Amino acid sequence: MIRFAVAPRTTLTWRAPSDTEIRAHGAPLWITRPPSVDDYWVQPGDVLRIARGDRIWLGTDDDRPAEASLTTAYVRRGEWLRRALAQVQRLLVGRWRSKD
Repeated sequence: MIRFAVAPRTTLTWRAPSDTEIRAHGAPLWITRPPSVDDYWVQPGDVLRIARGDRIWLGTDDDRPAEASLTTAYVRRGEWLRRALAQVQRLLVGRWRSKD
């Protein structure tokens, strides 16, 4: 587990080298990960899973620092298959969109 602080009103970027869980401590964390249009407000104690290779931006709007912890020990069964199917889907959708 890695634990770090996010200074008030700052934004950091990070790419997950492996499947990771990020947990907020002390203050809510704002997290976004392109190409998703959704933003996540992770409350203290809540966990958000980040897939290997995803780049996220995280920050806090609070006047006090937020702490976050990264845990990379979880493993889901069939993860390699899910990733392979997602990659195929991205390739097919990309080809379909490029023909328009």
